Amino acid sequence: DDMACLNFGPIRDMQRSALPDGPMEELTTEEAREVLKLYDKKGHIHQVLYAKMPFPVVLCNCSTQWCTSFKQRIANDVRGAVLKGHDVCEVDRQLCDGCGGDAPCVERCAFGALSYDREEEKVRLDLSKCFGCGLCRDFCESQALEMIPRAGIPEIARSW
Repeated sequence: DDMACLNFGPIRDMQRSALPDGPMEELTTEEAREVLKLYDKKGHIHQVLYAKMPFPVVLCNCSTQWCTSFKQRIANDVRGAVLKGHDVCEVDRQLCDGCGGDAPCVERCAFGALSYDREEEKVRLDLSKCFGCGLCRDFCESQALEMIPRAGIPEIARSW
């Protein structure tokens, strides 16, 4: 039901000509920022799509339930369908309180990178599964999650 794709340039024009009566509206830069913040709150994952041009042509904002690219990457291990982000999550073990066993960050992680450790009563991170979308951080009330550069972690630096 959401108009989840922000189309730019030729893709916008193709969409308009292919579906002239389809739902589409022009947004200002500020309106687009507000839409992206709303999609963050809904748990949508942002994906930038490029064509053979020097700029992005689509900023897709899907949930993994509906996103064809994410389904191909997660379910079928088609690595080129979606690449991981330049940042990954880091859990500050001192700040993490596990939210009393009901950690919203675990629920928000669409990639299974976060889990709740009942013994330690803290969140655990599997870096190999982290896509760097940042949705977990946005739902961490204790500020225990931070995004850090993937390049600084040798074991995953080149894992896209």
